[in-house]
Amino acid sequence: MKVLRALCAVTLMLFFSGCGLDTFYYLDAPEIDNYCEMNEESFNNLYVSFQTAETTENNSLYLSSSSDFSFKGTALYYRIYDSTSAITSFKQIVDSLNSETSYASAAERIISANYKPLSLSGTREPMPLVPQTGTNRYVYVRLCRGGVTEDNFAPAVRISNDRINVSTEGSDLYANQSPCRSNGQSFEFGKENVALPLQTDEDCSLTASSADIYYVDLYAFSVGQDTTFARSYSNAVHVGTIPISVAHE
Repeated sequence: MKVLRALCAVTLMLFFSGCGLDTFYYLDAPEIDNYCEMNEESFNNLYVSFQTAETTENNSLYLSSSSDFSFKGTALYYRIYDSTSAITSFKQIVDSLNSETSYASAAERIISANYKPLSLSGTREPMPLVPQTGTNRYVYVRLCRGGVTEDNFAPAVRISNDRINVSTEGSDLYANQSPCRSNGQSFEFGKENVALPLQTDEDCSLTASSADIYYVDLYAFSVGQDTTFARSYSNAVHVGTIPISVAHE
Protein backbone atom coordinates (compact mmCIF):
# COMPACT_ATOMS: atom_id res chain seq x y z
CA MET A 1 0.00 0.00 0.00
CA LYS A 2 2.85 2.42 0.88
CA VAL A 3 4.56 1.66 -2.45
CA LEU A 4 1.30 2.30 -4.30
CA ARG A 5 0.81 5.61 -2.49
CA ALA A 6 4.36 6.66 -3.29
CA LEU A 7 3.87 5.86 -6.98
CA CYS A 8 0.57 7.74 -6.99
CA ALA A 9 2.21 10.72 -5.32
CA VAL A 10 5.01 10.84 -7.89
CA THR A 11 2.50 10.49 -10.75
CA LEU A 12 0.37 13.33 -9.40
CA MET A 13 3.43 15.55 -8.92
CA LEU A 14 4.44 15.05 -12.54
CA PHE A 15 0.87 15.62 -13.76
CA PHE A 16 0.32 18.83 -11.81
CA SER A 17 3.75 20.18 -12.72
CA GLY A 18 3.09 19.55 -16.40
CA CYS A 19 -0.26 21.31 -16.22
CA GLY A 20 1.18 24.36 -14.48
CA LEU A 21 -0.90 23.69 -11.36
CA ASP A 22 0.23 23.59 -7.74
CA THR A 23 2.52 20.63 -7.14
CA PHE A 24 1.13 17.86 -4.96
CA TYR A 25 3.28 16.40 -2.17
CA TYR A 26 2.30 13.37 -0.12
CA LEU A 27 3.60 13.21 3.47
CA ASP A 28 3.29 10.29 5.86
CA ALA A 29 1.58 10.99 9.19
CA PRO A 30 3.01 10.34 12.67
CA GLU A 31 1.82 7.25 14.55
CA ILE A 32 0.06 7.13 17.93
CA ASP A 33 1.97 5.58 20.82
CA ASN A 34 -0.33 6.44 23.75
CA TYR A 35 -3.86 7.73 23.11
CA CYS A 36 -5.61 9.61 25.93
CA GLU A 37 -9.37 9.07 26.12
CA MET A 38 -11.52 12.08 27.03
CA ASN A 39 -13.03 10.12 29.95
CA GLU A 40 -9.64 8.98 31.29
CA GLU A 41 -9.57 9.04 35.09
CA SER A 42 -6.16 7.54 35.91
CA PHE A 43 -3.45 10.20 36.25
CA ASN A 44 -1.01 7.55 34.96
CA ASN A 45 -2.59 7.89 31.52
CA LEU A 46 -3.21 11.65 31.36
CA TYR A 47 -0.71 12.15 28.56
CA VAL A 48 -0.35 11.57 24.83
CA SER A 49 2.62 10.23 22.93
CA PHE A 50 3.33 9.57 19.29
CA GLN A 51 6.19 8.68 16.95
CA THR A 52 7.29 10.99 14.17
CA ALA A 53 7.49 9.72 10.58
CA GLU A 54 10.90 10.90 9.39
CA THR A 55 12.37 7.77 7.81
CA THR A 56 9.24 6.63 6.00
CA GLU A 57 9.35 6.05 2.27
CA ASN A 58 7.65 9.35 1.43
CA ASN A 59 8.96 11.76 4.07
CA SER A 60 12.58 10.67 3.62
CA LEU A 61 12.37 11.89 0.01
CA TYR A 62 12.09 15.46 1.31
CA LEU A 63 14.83 15.61 3.95
CA SER A 64 17.27 17.51 1.73
CA SER A 65 17.08 21.29 2.10
CA SER A 66 18.32 21.66 -1.47
CA SER A 67 15.13 20.23 -2.98
CA ASP A 68 12.12 22.29 -4.08
CA PHE A 69 10.15 20.83 -1.19
CA SER A 70 11.38 19.86 2.26
CA PHE A 71 9.93 17.98 5.20
CA LYS A 72 10.05 20.38 8.17
CA GLY A 73 8.89 18.17 11.03
CA THR A 74 5.84 17.29 13.07
CA ALA A 75 3.27 19.76 14.41
CA LEU A 76 0.95 19.31 17.38
CA TYR A 77 -2.21 21.43 17.53
CA TYR A 78 -4.66 21.78 20.42
CA ARG A 79 -7.99 23.37 21.31
CA ILE A 80 -9.77 23.66 24.66
CA TYR A 81 -13.41 22.57 24.99
CA ASP A 82 -15.97 22.13 27.75
CA SER A 83 -18.18 19.88 25.61
CA THR A 84 -17.23 16.33 24.64
CA SER A 85 -19.93 16.22 21.97
CA ALA A 86 -18.30 19.15 20.16
CA ILE A 87 -14.99 17.27 20.14
CA THR A 88 -16.65 14.14 18.75
CA SER A 89 -18.44 16.11 16.03
CA PHE A 90 -15.25 17.83 14.94
CA LYS A 91 -13.35 14.53 14.88
CA GLN A 92 -15.95 13.12 12.49
CA ILE A 93 -15.24 16.03 10.13
CA VAL A 94 -11.49 15.43 10.35
CA ASP A 95 -11.88 11.68 9.79
CA SER A 96 -13.97 12.37 6.68
CA LEU A 97 -11.37 14.78 5.30
CA ASN A 98 -8.57 12.30 6.03
CA SER A 99 -10.26 9.81 3.73
CA GLU A 100 -10.17 12.21 0.76
CA THR A 101 -7.39 12.29 -1.83
CA SER A 102 -6.46 15.84 -0.81
CA TYR A 103 -4.35 14.66 2.13
CA ALA A 104 -3.75 18.14 3.56
CA SER A 105 -7.47 18.96 3.88
CA ALA A 106 -7.83 17.65 7.43
CA ALA A 107 -4.85 19.60 8.78
CA GLU A 108 -6.02 22.73 6.98
CA ARG A 109 -9.47 22.31 8.54
CA ILE A 110 -7.90 21.98 12.00
CA ILE A 111 -5.92 25.18 11.50
CA SER A 112 -8.94 27.06 10.11
CA ALA A 113 -10.98 25.91 13.15
CA ASN A 114 -8.50 27.93 15.22
CA TYR A 115 -6.67 25.03 16.80
CA LYS A 116 -3.35 26.42 18.02
CA PRO A 117 0.20 25.02 17.85
CA LEU A 118 1.26 23.76 21.26
CA SER A 119 3.82 26.17 22.71
CA LEU A 120 6.70 25.70 25.13
CA SER A 121 7.31 27.91 28.15
CA GLY A 122 10.01 30.51 27.66
CA THR A 123 10.15 30.12 23.88
CA ARG A 124 8.46 31.54 20.85
CA GLU A 125 5.61 29.55 19.38
CA PRO A 126 7.31 26.56 17.70
CA MET A 127 6.26 25.57 14.20
CA PRO A 128 6.54 22.72 13.94
CA LEU A 129 6.87 21.51 17.53
CA VAL A 130 9.27 18.73 16.50
CA PRO A 131 11.75 19.86 13.81
CA GLN A 132 12.92 17.01 11.60
CA THR A 133 16.32 15.41 12.20
CA GLY A 134 16.03 12.47 9.82
CA THR A 135 15.31 10.02 12.65
CA ASN A 136 11.96 8.74 13.90
CA ARG A 137 11.44 9.93 17.49
CA TYR A 138 8.91 9.57 20.27
CA VAL A 139 7.13 12.65 21.57
CA TYR A 140 5.62 12.64 25.08
CA VAL A 141 3.22 15.40 26.13
CA ARG A 142 1.76 15.78 29.62
CA LEU A 143 -0.22 18.97 30.21
CA CYS A 144 -0.98 18.71 33.94
CA ARG A 145 -0.02 16.79 37.06
CA GLY A 146 -3.52 15.51 37.70
CA GLY A 147 -3.17 16.08 41.44
CA VAL A 148 0.11 14.16 41.76
CA THR A 149 3.25 15.82 43.12
CA GLU A 150 6.01 13.49 41.86
CA ASP A 151 8.32 15.03 39.25
CA ASN A 152 7.61 12.38 36.62
CA PHE A 153 3.99 13.58 36.52
CA ALA A 154 5.01 17.20 35.92
CA PRO A 155 3.82 18.95 32.73
CA ALA A 156 6.42 18.24 30.07
CA VAL A 157 7.15 17.87 26.38
CA ARG A 158 9.90 15.36 25.86
CA ILE A 159 11.38 14.14 22.59
CA SER A 160 13.43 10.96 22.57
CA ASN A 161 14.68 8.13 20.36
CA ASP A 162 13.18 5.75 22.93
CA ARG A 163 9.62 5.23 24.08
CA ILE A 164 8.61 7.36 27.04
CA ASN A 165 5.95 6.68 29.65
CA VAL A 166 5.01 7.68 33.14
CA SER A 167 7.66 5.39 34.69
CA THR A 168 10.47 7.39 33.07
CA GLU A 169 12.67 8.92 35.76
CA GLY A 170 11.37 12.23 37.07
CA SER A 171 14.62 14.12 36.51
CA ASP A 172 14.49 13.03 32.88
CA LEU A 173 11.15 14.71 32.30
CA TYR A 174 11.59 17.57 34.71
CA ALA A 175 14.52 18.94 32.72
CA ASN A 176 12.35 19.51 29.66
CA GLN A 177 10.30 22.62 28.99
CA SER A 178 6.68 22.77 30.08
CA PRO A 179 3.87 23.00 27.53
CA CYS A 180 1.81 26.17 27.52
CA ARG A 181 -1.11 27.70 25.71
CA SER A 182 -0.79 30.17 22.84
CA ASN A 183 -1.36 32.99 25.37
CA GLY A 184 1.55 31.78 27.50
CA GLN A 185 -0.63 30.37 30.28
CA SER A 186 -0.25 26.91 31.81
CA PHE A 187 -2.81 24.13 31.31
CA GLU A 188 -3.01 23.55 35.08
CA PHE A 189 -6.31 25.38 35.31
CA GLY A 190 -7.24 26.84 38.69
CA LYS A 191 -3.80 26.66 40.22
CA GLU A 192 -2.24 29.78 41.69
CA ASN A 193 -1.52 32.42 39.02
CA VAL A 194 -3.00 30.22 36.26
CA ALA A 195 -5.97 31.74 34.45
CA LEU A 196 -9.06 29.69 33.71
CA PRO A 197 -10.06 29.37 30.04
CA LEU A 198 -12.43 32.10 28.87
CA GLN A 199 -15.03 32.06 26.12
CA THR A 200 -13.17 34.96 24.49
CA ASP A 201 -9.81 33.13 24.39
CA GLU A 202 -8.66 32.32 20.86
CA ASP A 203 -7.74 28.74 21.75
CA CYS A 204 -11.12 27.88 23.31
CA SER A 205 -14.53 26.63 22.18
CA LEU A 206 -16.61 26.98 25.33
CA THR A 207 -20.36 26.78 25.82
CA ALA A 208 -20.38 28.18 29.37
CA SER A 209 -18.50 30.80 31.37
CA SER A 210 -17.07 28.20 33.74
CA ALA A 211 -16.64 24.43 34.08
CA ASP A 212 -15.24 21.85 36.48
CA ILE A 213 -13.47 19.95 33.69
CA TYR A 214 -11.92 21.22 30.48
CA TYR A 215 -10.87 19.01 27.58
CA VAL A 216 -7.72 19.68 25.56
CA ASP A 217 -8.13 18.12 22.12
CA LEU A 218 -4.90 17.29 20.24
CA TYR A 219 -3.97 16.51 16.62
CA ALA A 220 -0.52 15.77 15.16
CA PHE A 221 0.56 15.90 11.52
CA SER A 222 3.70 16.09 9.40
CA VAL A 223 4.57 19.45 7.83
CA GLY A 224 6.47 20.28 4.66
CA GLN A 225 7.25 23.51 2.83
CA ASP A 226 8.28 24.44 -0.70
CA THR A 227 10.55 27.25 -1.89
CA THR A 228 7.62 29.70 -1.97
CA PHE A 229 6.94 28.93 1.74
CA ALA A 230 3.66 27.21 0.86
CA ARG A 231 2.99 24.42 3.34
CA SER A 232 1.76 20.88 2.80
CA TYR A 233 0.53 18.47 5.46
CA SER A 234 -0.01 14.79 6.05
CA ASN A 235 -3.26 13.30 7.25
CA ALA A 236 -4.11 14.55 10.73
CA VAL A 237 -3.79 12.06 13.58
CA HIS A 238 -6.05 12.49 16.61
CA VAL A 239 -3.61 11.66 19.42
CA GLY A 240 -6.18 12.12 22.17
CA THR A 241 -8.18 14.45 24.38
CA ILE A 242 -6.77 15.21 27.82
CA PRO A 243 -9.39 15.97 30.51
CA ILE A 244 -8.18 18.55 33.03
CA SER A 245 -10.07 19.08 36.28
CA VAL A 246 -10.01 22.60 37.68
CA ALA A 247 -7.89 22.84 40.82
CA HIS A 248 -9.51 24.67 43.72
CA GLU A 249 -6.66 26.40 45.56
